[in-house]
Amino acid sequence: MKLLDKSASEIIESDSLLSTSILTLFEVKKKLLKENISKSKIDSVISLINERSLILGVNEEIVNSAAEISFEQNLSSLDSLIYASAMQIKAKFITADNDFRNLDNVEIIDNRNIN
Repeated sequence: MKLLDKSASEIIESDSLLSTSILTLFEVKKKLLKENISKSKIDSVISLINERSLILGVNEEIVNSAAEISFEQNLSSLDSLIYASAMQIKAKFITADNDFRNLDNVEIIDNRNIN
């Protein structure tokens, strides 16, 4: 694990190729709904993620890998599925969620600038 000084907005606005699990869209929207963010702002955030990312679906290989990761790392089902999606394409996993801190190929960003 490595801590990045970058914010989420810096990563999203960069020229880097980004991949995002379809399940991450669920997590982002749910978080914004909990924070009473306006529908237009939520739509804007989801649209930006869709525009900047290759959206990854879930397949049987990801499901099988996620089950093992969830069991071995005591990680939630949804988090395991999202992480396994990134590992399937050998992507660097960048997150603001400390639940991933002990996993390989993970970089934790400062989440104070995400909103």
